[in-house]
Amino acid sequence: MSLLLLLSDGIWTPLSRADIRQYHNGNGDMLDQARHSLRDIDRRPWQVVVFRDVKNGVAGHLELRLVGFPTQIDFQHPQPLLIQTRSGQDFQAPDEFGDNGPAANVGQYDITEILPRLPQDEPLVLELPTVQRATLKVPASVISEWRLIS
Repeated sequence: MSLLLLLSDGIWTPLSRADIRQYHNGNGDMLDQARHSLRDIDRRPWQVVVFRDVKNGVAGHLELRLVGFPTQIDFQHPQPLLIQTRSGQDFQAPDEFGDNGPAANVGQYDITEILPRLPQDEPLVLELPTVQRATLKVPASVISEWRLIS
């Protein structure tokens, strides 16, 4: 896998290629998903997964799952995820777990209505609702890959 570098606000941020997959079960249901490994501005690792279920031919919500390293991150459920664009737009994605997250280091947010409204070719800043301040910069190339499964 090649390592790409992006100069963003004076910091070099490593990017990874997406792992875009489509899973099928025997009933005709599918799961489309794009996975990325990114680091937040404090260099903590994150697994970033965007996915959509398709059941009986009906597409479900587009979900963004963020997984931090256990014992380093605690999400504050049910707080929304704050999404900021370079052009100054702000969005809030609702917490899909409510008070019942599967683990303290996992957050999941509905971005169905937000992704189509995001500018093309702009990176995003995600302000994660965590006890420990966590800010994740998402390159425009990653957002473009999310659009492939939306």
